[in-house]
Amino acid sequence: MKKTQIQLTEYQFKMVKEISDKRKISSAKFIREAVDFYSASLLTGDQNAKAVNALKIIGRYKSNKKDISQNHDDYLEKAINK
Repeated sequence: MKKTQIQLTEYQFKMVKEISDKRKISSAKFIREAVDFYSASLLTGDQNAKAVNALKIIGRYKSNKKDISQNHDDYLEKAINK
């Protein structure tokens, strides 16, 4: 691994800290994951990397809804059309 130093705005720093704390991972790990995710989304020829990154988020979030498996398409449509 290579070591680097970056500067973030106050808002970016707050978001990195908040999300990494919530996920119980280091800020560095979160930033590496964000770079991986963003990079894969830009590389249109690398569909495998996109699929791997998409699969990494499975199970990370909770909705507290009991009917997600039956109504996931409806919830997705509502989220996209906000």
